[in-house]
Amino acid sequence: MKYGATPEQEALKFVTLNPAKQLRIDPWVGSLEPGKEADFVIWSKSPLDSTTVCLQTWIEGRKFFDREGEAGRSEALEKERTALLDKAKRLQLVGGSSEGGEKEKEKFFELPLEHGYDNQDRHCVEEE
Repeated sequence: MKYGATPEQEALKFVTLNPAKQLRIDPWVGSLEPGKEADFVIWSKSPLDSTTVCLQTWIEGRKFFDREGEAGRSEALEKERTALLDKAKRLQLVGGSSEGGEKEKEKFFELPLEHGYDNQDRHCVEEE
């Protein structure tokens, strides 16, 4: 807007309707019209203002984010983080004992199922 003398409405299209047209999905998204998916954001100021903050995000017509509820969510996440760190510290202390510490440590660092065979496949390829 600043350097190209682009009107605000056209600048908004740069990040909404125009990309949807390029991707050929503009019949479903890119603008708020009847029959289109209701994905939108409510901003504190103009979305083109660098100091604006997101107040709400709606995806497929359902509220996905609300800044008013963010304080409680952040508090809950911090409690969960503290509990997980405490649990990890307890497991670390158990790891030094002779009561299955190594077994618990191996289980803690176990690879996800989808990656469990990655190295095995590489060895098969190398052997051939």
